[in-house]
Amino acid sequence: MHSQDFQDFHCSCFETSFGATRAGLSVEALLRLRGDERVEAERLVLLAVETGTDSRPILAAGHLKLQSAGPILKQRLTGPIDNARPDNRVHAAWALFKIDNCLEAGHIIVDVLKQTPRHQQWARMMAVESLADFGEVSLAVTPLFETLLDDDGFIAYLATISLKRIFGSKSAVVNLLNEIQLMQTGNKVSANRAGIQDALEQVKVLTGTHSSS
Repeated sequence: MHSQDFQDFHCSCFETSFGATRAGLSVEALLRLRGDERVEAERLVLLAVETGTDSRPILAAGHLKLQSAGPILKQRLTGPIDNARPDNRVHAAWALFKIDNCLEAGHIIVDVLKQTPRHQQWARMMAVESLADFGEVSLAVTPLFETLLDDDGFIAYLATISLKRIFGSKSAVVNLLNEIQLMQTGNKVSANRAGIQDALEQVKVLTGTHSSS
């Protein structure tokens, strides 16, 4: 008899009902697994990453830091399986970063953010949110700065949230990002472009990313 945590994990990762797929992976239940249940979860996740197109097992591999999934994820990122699924490419790249600390995976996420058409908002949302986990590296910070002025006001707003996650320990930076967020609210990025740019320049100075050129 499996534990409640294993049942919750299994349902959240593999159940195909609308409710389960909408709710997404239960990371908390997954990370509480121990012993044989952890081994069984890793086996099931690895099999799904090898053969499936559902993003939930890909995310689970990242949260588990499942080393055996690393080569498979690299194949997914260079193969055709996820060409029409930019959100899966984001998740696979994020998982590879979590497993191998592969900063190069961030380039794939940035490409999805920049190259995916605006109407595919979900993939761009995933890209913006994933970049926050890369921390204070220019690979993540620079595209997030650029996205503060994105034509899609919601994506711009999410970029501010990701930057607040990255610079959360710097109160002066967070205060400026809060000001930017207020200017973005209500999809008013275009109307407040000058104010956002001014605050962004101050953020860049405070974070040491300002260019004098």
